[in-house]
Amino acid sequence: MRKNILMILPFFPYPLTSGGHQAIYNGIKALSNFANIYIVYRETRKDKNVINRINFLNQFKDGNVKIYPYVRELSSISFYHFIQFMLRKIKSKLLKSNADFRISDFDLTLDRISDDYIIYIKSLIKELKIDVVQMEMLPTIMNILIVPENVKTVFVHHELGYVVRKQSLTDLGFTEYRQLYLDYIKMKEIGLLKKYDRIITLSSDDKLKLINEGISEEKIEISYAIIEEPERIDDLKEIKSVLTFIGPEYHNPNYVGVLWFLENCWNLILRQNPTFELHIIGNWSSKTIKQIQNKYPNIIFCGYVRDLSEEIIGTTLIVPITIGSGIRMKILEAVSRKVPFVSTSVGAEGLPFTSGVDCIISDDPETFIKGIFEIQNKEIRRQFTDNAYELYKSNFSSGGLTNSRKRIIEGLF
Repeated sequence: MRKNILMILPFFPYPLTSGGHQAIYNGIKALSNFANIYIVYRETRKDKNVINRINFLNQFKDGNVKIYPYVRELSSISFYHFIQFMLRKIKSKLLKSNADFRISDFDLTLDRISDDYIIYIKSLIKELKIDVVQMEMLPTIMNILIVPENVKTVFVHHELGYVVRKQSLTDLGFTEYRQLYLDYIKMKEIGLLKKYDRIITLSSDDKLKLINEGISEEKIEISYAIIEEPERIDDLKEIKSVLTFIGPEYHNPNYVGVLWFLENCWNLILRQNPTFELHIIGNWSSKTIKQIQNKYPNIIFCGYVRDLSEEIIGTTLIVPITIGSGIRMKILEAVSRKVPFVSTSVGAEGLPFTSGVDCIISDDPETFIKGIFEIQNKEIRRQFTDNAYELYKSNFSSGGLTNSRKRIIEGLF
């Protein structure tokens, strides 16, 4: 008998504009093969997602995926949150360079839960006869406190919050207060995770980190994220003098990573080959685009692209990520198309690729740059991409994702 699963998401995962969207979307597809899926996410009163919802549901012809967007009721508490939001925007303008103010944004577990939201979630659980509630990504983690004890719970951890924040502290600079604040939000994250029946991580690295924080090994399952099988792969007919980066600005590790690459590598690359271009794929603000293009030449912002193959085939993907956990979906996007990549160790963390065998991995700018030029050689490029493609095919199939998620759900009962 099919189980009823309520998925509480931080955003609507369609269209597939980021790695996070794609990871959630493919998880829904996997679960829908053996369960009835009901999706909750926060929607604004000006519903901009109607067309996206229709297109999304058209992917599931059996009718076993349904959407229940939550629209906040107008109340004194919602007015309070609006005032808080506006005050925070004013503060961010005045204090944007203040590290202690910026660190106050680290608490991603802080979800503005109101009475009507709690009632809405509890009523859905009761009316839909929900067997399992699954939360995804850190902003939804507090929802465990709403779920009745007789309902099973799963948390899909795409990226360990306290790990990312600890790495960010290196950029902000250490003080006793900042360390205290990081310890505080880490305790909240770990404490909430311990309340879940199961925790899914996207890599073995993240599982080990959680075990080291005292979470029972039996609670933690590894289930790799996957991407949709592309229609085209690189035939090596053309090697372009183009580097590509995939990822939106709003995910801070992308912003930090691009700046690291530009500050440490880009001018040195152009000295060796002035024709190189860097294409940044994903949504970035006009302010950031202007700042970067005024400072660095040959940078092209592509925005959201419908045909990723058209953009990246023949190029070299760079993954200069310096903070984060989980896995980088952008790497899977590349290797599934036989596009080579050069990454930092954090960028490649949790994935089974080996530097010098199927990619280049380096945290040293000089070696990172050397790897970019090395990978322009056709024979080296073919060796790397063939090896990486075989690993991708054996580890990141849709059938494997369905089997792992089914095993996890069945293991709850």
